[in-house]
Amino acid sequence: MNSSKDIKMLYPLWDKGLSPYTDKVKFYGLAPKDMNFIHVSYIEYMGGAEEVIKKTEEQLKQIFHAQDGGYDFNFKVTNYIIKSIEQEGYLIPTIGDFNYLVDPKGEVTIHAFSDAPTVSFNYLYDEMDVEADFVWEVGHEILDICNDTIFIKVLKNSGMIIRGTMEDDKFEFGPLYSDKLEESLKNIKRLL
Repeated sequence: MNSSKDIKMLYPLWDKGLSPYTDKVKFYGLAPKDMNFIHVSYIEYMGGAEEVIKKTEEQLKQIFHAQDGGYDFNFKVTNYIIKSIEQEGYLIPTIGDFNYLVDPKGEVTIHAFSDAPTVSFNYLYDEMDVEADFVWEVGHEILDICNDTIFIKVLKNSGMIIRGTMEDDKFEFGPLYSDKLEESLKNIKRLL
C-alpha cells in the first residue's frame, strides 16, 4: 500500500468521524503491517503532528463528566506528558502519565452493601468505616473511568497513541472550580 494515492481511499471514512483503526480498513485489503503507515497518514489528514497535539491539548482543558456503573463525577486533566516516538521509521505523537483532579462531591453507589447506598467521595474517604481494600478498589475504578472517558471523548480519533500503563496515571480529589465560579453557577441554577 504505502502511497498517498492509496491512503486517500480512507478519507471518506475519516470524514465520517470513524476511527483510523476501524475494522473497515480491512475491507480495503489493509493488513496489520500497514497500521503505522495508516496512523501516520491519519495524523497528516488531521493537519500534522503539531496540529494533532494542539487540538488534543485544547480538548484536555475541559471539565469532563463521567458516569459509569455506580459512579457519577466530574474531573479534569491536570497533567500529562506528550512524546514523539519512532515506529518503523515514522514519528508518532504519544500521550501518557495522566494526572486527574476529581471533584470530591462525585458519587458512587456501593453495590457491595445490602442497601446499595449512594455516597459522595468525601463521605466515603473521610467518614465511612470501610476496609482499605475497598477504598483502594474505588480509587482504582475512578482512575479507570477517567482514562476510559479521556480515550472515548478525546483520544480515540485524535491520532495520538496512549503510552504507558495505568500505573503511571494518578488522581487526587480537589475543587474543579474556584469558590467564586461555584457560587456563580449556583446563582445561575437558581434563576433557571
